Amino acid sequence: VYLDYVGYANLGRFNKAYSEYFEFGDEPARTTIFADGLPYMDYNIEITCIATTDLSNRKVVRPPNMKYGPDGRAITASPGVWAGDTLYLSTQNGADPETGVVSADLEAQTRQMLQNHLDVLSEAGLKFEDIVSGNVNLRDGDDYRPFNSVYHPHFSKSPGVRTCVRYGPGFERSVGGINSRNVRAETSFIFARDKK
Repeated sequence: VYLDYVGYANLGRFNKAYSEYFEFGDEPARTTIFADGLPYMDYNIEITCIATTDLSNRKVVRPPNMKYGPDGRAITASPGVWAGDTLYLSTQNGADPETGVVSADLEAQTRQMLQNHLDVLSEAGLKFEDIVSGNVNLRDGDDYRPFNSVYHPHFSKSPGVRTCVRYGPGFERSVGGINSRNVRAETSFIFARDKK
């Protein structure tokens, strides 16, 4: 989901309408990115999606420690969704899944963010080396090198393909929750199950 200035100002209304199209507890994985602008002058929202026709092999992955529901952290997205042999992970930040608190320290935040993903992967029976591609969203470009010093050792066997961007204005609104202004990085990934 891509939102411009007007879109992020109306994030609550957008999420309410968006959630009406999905069964509660069975939402798709999702990443929300706030852009400086969208190419069509009158549009405030763009959605890109990947769909599967094989619903028998579509399954939500939700670790027990990740809260769900009105008081939880994932109302409009499932932490992970299997589509056949491919696992799509929603964006995670460094929020503690129990408290929602985000450390202001980039290293601690990055480690918690990777642990949040690892919790979903463990529930799905995968590891970081099963990565196919990833997206890294940073609030500040100066965090690129320190972020990588924590990030790269987790992907030393197979880093996969990665895109890294700096978020536009409205980053705090995308993450919400306690200490959302502390959030300096978010990541989302696609993993594949070994067919051997």
